[in-house]
Order: sequence, then C-alpha cells, then structure tokens
Amino acid sequence: MKFLVAVLIFCAIIIIHEFGHFLFAKLSNVKVNEFSIGMGPKLFEWGKGETKYRIRLLPIGGACMMEGEDEESTHERSFNSASVWARILIVFGGPLFNFILAFLLALIVTAVAGTDLPYITSVYDNSPAAKAGLKDGVTVTEYDGYKVSLSDDVYNAALFKPLTKDGVDIKVKDADGKEQVITMYPQYYFMDVIGITISYDEKTSEAKVDSVTKDSPAYKAGIEEGDVIIKVNDSVLDKDNDIFANLFCDGEEDVVISVSRDDKELEFTMEPDTDGATLRCGFATNLNYEKLDNPLQVVKYSVINVKYWIVTTIRSIGMIVKGRVSLNDLSGPVGIVKMISDDYTASVENGRSVKEKIYNVAMTMCMMTILLSANIGVMNLIPLPALDGGRLFFLIIEVIRRKKINQNVEGTIHFVGLMLLFVLMFVIMGNDILKLVR
Repeated sequence: MKFLVAVLIFCAIIIIHEFGHFLFAKLSNVKVNEFSIGMGPKLFEWGKGETKYRIRLLPIGGACMMEGEDEESTHERSFNSASVWARILIVFGGPLFNFILAFLLALIVTAVAGTDLPYITSVYDNSPAAKAGLKDGVTVTEYDGYKVSLSDDVYNAALFKPLTKDGVDIKVKDADGKEQVITMYPQYYFMDVIGITISYDEKTSEAKVDSVTKDSPAYKAGIEEGDVIIKVNDSVLDKDNDIFANLFCDGEEDVVISVSRDDKELEFTMEPDTDGATLRCGFATNLNYEKLDNPLQVVKYSVINVKYWIVTTIRSIGMIVKGRVSLNDLSGPVGIVKMISDDYTASVENGRSVKEKIYNVAMTMCMMTILLSANIGVMNLIPLPALDGGRLFFLIIEVIRRKKINQNVEGTIHFVGLMLLFVLMFVIMGNDILKLVR
C-alpha cells in the first residue's frame, strides 16, 4: 500500500507539471501531439483527436509533446509559430502548476493542522542562549540575518550557514510587541567533543553513559558504557540539575568527568576533539503545529509554507554547487518513493486509532507532496539544457535579440542536455538502489 501511495504522489506531481504545459499550449492554440505519463514503452493509449494520451511503463517522468517543439515544422500551429511570449508562458506553465499544487495543499494543511509558529519553547540553563538573555515564550523574527516566519526557518538557517564562535544575532519579539536583538556565542555540547551519549533517569537522577565512540577522547580515557556521571567539570548532576544544564564547553579547555562504576568514583580528564562537532546555542523553538483562527492568516501562512520550500530548494542547489552535498545526499525517483513510503509507515505507526492514523497519513502525504512539488518546480527552472529553465533561457535571449535562435542549434543543445540528464538520473537511481540493498 505504501509503495502504491508513493508512486501515485510522484505521478500526480508529474501530471500537474505536464498539465501546466498542456493547458497553456491549448490556450495558445499550439498543437499538442502527445500527453504522456511515465517513460519507456506505452501501456495504454486513448484519444481520437489531434492529441494522443499515453501511459508508459516507467513512472519516472512525463511529457507534453508539441508540434515543432524540438524539430522543424511548417504547421501553422507549431510551437515555434507561436509568439515568443506565448512560448514563455507554455514553458513556464509546468513549474507554475507545481507551485499552484503546492499552495493548494498548503492551504489544506494550514487550515486543518495549522503551522509551526516560531516562538522559543526552552532555553537550557547556562547555555550560550541563557547567558545572552534569551527567554522562553518570545517569538523569533530574524535569525542570523534570515527573516523567520516558521520554526523551520531557524533550523534551516543553521543548516545552510553553520554557526561559528564569532557569534550569531537573533531578533525576538515579546508578547507586548517589543523587539530585541540578542547576540549569542555558540559553544559545544560536552558529549559531542568527547564522544559519548547519555540517558537521564528522572526517577533516580542518574545520568548513564549509553555509548562511547571508538577512538574518541572518552574511549581513550577509559570511560565505559553504563558509567554513571556524577560531575562534569564543576557541575554536579542531581535531581535539581538535569542533564541539559551546564553541559556546554568552548572545545578548548579540558573536560573533567567524575563517574561512578562498581561503587567506586573515578575521575577522567580529556582533551576535547571538536572535529565534526556542531556548535550550539542551547535553545529550542516550537515544533508543534498550532491551528489558526483567522482565514487570512491561513492564506498568509500557506504562501509562507510554499515560499519556505522554494527557498530551501534554492539554498540546497547552492550547497550542491559549492560541493557541500555529495552524491549520497541526492535522491532520484527510487529514493523519493522510499522516502514517501517511510513517512507513510511512520504516520501509521504514530496513530493510536484508525481515525488518527488516517489523519496522520493524509497530513504527512500532503506535506510531502508540497515539498516535492515545490522542489520539482524550482529544479525545472534551473537554466540547463532540456529543462524548462534552459528553454526559458533561450526564449529570453530571443526577446533581447528580437530574433529566434537557430532551431537546429537549440535542438542539439537540448538533446545533449537530455542525454546527460538521463545519465545523471540513472546514476542517482542506481545509487538509490544500492542504498536500499545496503
């Protein structure tokens, strides 16, 4: 069932994209020869008019094939016989409909479930955030130069622009509307720089070592799984001092830990290893969706939600260009179907009743479709041959030159780009399959 749902979502996004091209082609009186979903050999075909509708074997693409789009044609209703502005509208129609689909689904999700309003839910004791004066309950309006409308904006800002010790500014607004800019100087969690994970038992007030990373400072010092932490530097862990308190360090000074093992107290001194560790500020923002009473607010946050995914996709492309993303981080159709399937399974498992399971699945699948539809819309606008963005690039040049590009030259460029795109797609697909096998 979950794989069927995933394939249906993927196909729906493709259908909407190609329908955008199809609709504007028909409105511009351009002849459409074929409207197909999928690639490879055809499975079904219908249509008695000029347009043939086909379902093909592999659900990994689609096409709206117009007369004279990629070849010479003397037909009076060919793609290249239309005005340049009509052709721009036709090409842009696909991504546009992806954004429209994302907005309509965002409207449903926001009306039914609400949105994640960006207010502070917790500030850890003695963290950089606490020392800077950040308080629970205030609303974040800007983080490290990025405008914040959703809680996800804060986490994304940290993802795309990692923190440094130079400090980070956060602009917040209290219940009275008073704004304040707070500068925090990030530090490390002590667990990250010595290589351990800890679980905290509220009943016994014990902080036990769950795991020790091999060859980490803690491993080399002799800390073992099951050790009960008594003290970190000068901070005693007890029922009045939970596991998140006083556990930040600058990564430069030694970390001294006292543990209890077999009724004996042992002390270990370690030089922190910050390689691969993440700087943190020590606060959390709201992650729960809250319903909105004002219909205008619903529309507003639906737009914001779509904008969030568009901006996130653009920033992700920037990470690819800068080499901060590897091949293993990319997903093709196989990877996307698995991702949707996993989310479907998690949604079902998190529901306690049949009604709750259905609700979880519906909302999760809608949110996944918003993400993918916005993503495909943006990716298609990249100005590369064979993509809609590449075609728009040539059309814009035509507008500037007031003269058409040689069709054979443009066709050849798009064909080469399409072949390279197929190679990339099959490489990514093969990598997705390898990840599944592993």
